[in-house]
Amino acid sequence: RFSVFPMNQRACLLCFLFLVGVPVTSPALLNDHYLSKNFADWLNSHKVRFHDDVMPVIYEEFAFGIHSNKAVARESTLVEVPMQASIGPHTLERSPITLLRPVWKSMYTCNTGTECATNQIANLALFLLAEKFAEHKGYKSTHLSYVDSIQFLKCQNGLHFTARHMRVLQGSVAANIVNTYNTSFNKIYDNWFGFDDPFGGPPTETETSKILLAYFGRRIFWTEFAGALCAVMTRVFGMPRDQLPDPKPSSQHPFFLPWIEGINDGNLNLVLFLLPGGDLFNHKQFEKNVPISSFKFDILRDAFVLHNKMQWKADQQVYIDYGLKTNSHLLMQYGFILTPSNPQDSVKFPFRPLEGDPNQNWKRGLLSAMQLSNIKLYHDGIDLDSEILMRVVFTGPEEASAWHIQNLLRGNFKPTQDEQLMQNVMGQTLRKLCLARIRAQGTSMQEDMQLLRQLEKRQKATGKFDYFLISAVTVRLQEKILLAKCIETYSERRYTVPEP
Repeated sequence: RFSVFPMNQRACLLCFLFLVGVPVTSPALLNDHYLSKNFADWLNSHKVRFHDDVMPVIYEEFAFGIHSNKAVARESTLVEVPMQASIGPHTLERSPITLLRPVWKSMYTCNTGTECATNQIANLALFLLAEKFAEHKGYKSTHLSYVDSIQFLKCQNGLHFTARHMRVLQGSVAANIVNTYNTSFNKIYDNWFGFDDPFGGPPTETETSKILLAYFGRRIFWTEFAGALCAVMTRVFGMPRDQLPDPKPSSQHPFFLPWIEGINDGNLNLVLFLLPGGDLFNHKQFEKNVPISSFKFDILRDAFVLHNKMQWKADQQVYIDYGLKTNSHLLMQYGFILTPSNPQDSVKFPFRPLEGDPNQNWKRGLLSAMQLSNIKLYHDGIDLDSEILMRVVFTGPEEASAWHIQNLLRGNFKPTQDEQLMQNVMGQTLRKLCLARIRAQGTSMQEDMQLLRQLEKRQKATGKFDYFLISAVTVRLQEKILLAKCIETYSERRYTVPEP
């Protein structure tokens, strides 16, 4: 059950919001945000369709979301975004802005997952910036109404962390994530817009910066680029390349989709898309490793389709998940965290066979083939892969039979010659890893809690609210709580054999 979303009827929308008791902002504010008439008309003209029983609304504090006016059944299609309305590699390759096509080719030159992701994000951000200049430069704009609905400079995420925020995050997982992304994006910015002269002279030009200067007429400032990057990071959807159809007709897929040919030629395992309308949904997670929505490309509809995996009652906000992400990832990419805790939160510890182990060569080969290199610790303990990793590492020569290893890799933990000893070794190892990590953060839980109380007092006294700083302290504290629970759990020597 679908309907083209009638967002040009803004008066009806406001009446509905007041009837159901959803807090809304003034009608004037609607013209400055997503629900403007131009953007509504653009969604309608591009046939972006929402479920009949949901509609975009404005909640408290100007937060947008999707609200249900009737119950929404499990496995319903929440929104359908046609390929022509989406923005991705196919859009950039066929953009009327021919001058920038050579720059956009750079999204395919990547080797690692992080590099491929940052390359795509940067190219999509450049497209958003270019769209604002398109008509002025004599090019036909394809997504201007959507781009105009995005307030770039108001977008805030980990790219906007100050030195104070980074000091608070020191030693945490979040700090590593923020540093990785910031380093990658700064490198791209220097290559695209020229290196800053440390002595105050003009920036050093590159071949790419000359092309961009010819199009924009001036150098794009970092704040502008960071705003566009943030807009993409907080809206982007990722799809594994093998879930996209083949570009050539086949018995399974008799449809020819030429727009996907460029993606096939590239080196992208995860392809990123912007889905206007689909990005109005907010994020929620309820259980560890349990998604509440699914996202796929429907070849028959030639559209990206978002389904819900849980039932939603009438008169409540309808959420999706942005992926099973920890608070550290959410803070970096989206600029928010889940409180009081996130079921997906975990701490990783690199772990490999010990030096001097006579079996270290075959163990390393086996773990490499299984792609097991990190222990992953959750609030309820380590996961199955982590236990397999540790048991392989601690397997003694007398147990290194093919039968034993085969059962171990299947998660079928047969009693060893001394299961209590294995449990003790694993437990004490985890305790030492957690102790080392919590000491590396440099502050105690008591100090973090005291800092949060000080920030709360400051907010009440001055009215100033630094959400990023409070979130950074909270993320660090949540990680400490997880590590402290680990230390407490594995300090005792009474263990039970975990279920496979």
